[in-house]
Amino acid sequence: MPPPELRPGQQDTLRAVSNLFERRRKGGRTWTYTALGGVLAMVRVLTAASKSTTVGSGPYAVSTSTEVDAGGVAVIAGLFVGVPVAVGVGKLTRFSEKQEAAVTQAYQGGQPLPNSIRRRLSPADFMRVR
Repeated sequence: MPPPELRPGQQDTLRAVSNLFERRRKGGRTWTYTALGGVLAMVRVLTAASKSTTVGSGPYAVSTSTEVDAGGVAVIAGLFVGVPVAVGVGKLTRFSEKQEAAVTQAYQGGQPLPNSIRRRLSPADFMRVR
């Protein structure tokens, strides 16, 4: 059975829900891209850290080498990769298109919006027009 016609307020709410989900998915992608930047930074640190250089020649030559600090790499991995991946994947999962379709279908069927969605709706979500 097709859903009954929606009142204008309900149409606005559905548009706001769609805007909310799109905004959250965009945030999830941003966090995931931040994690990618963290991975690239780690690769750069790891490749640059194992260099050995020699300045001068003969008996006055000075040789220097740098090694990777495992603790520093772990901090970089946790801050710039682990946290953004967790936040990004969490947002992409909770606000997936499948979840949006389920919330929209339930609302069109006469059920109220879940509290977790209703609390997150902002006035900007109602004002955006696609």
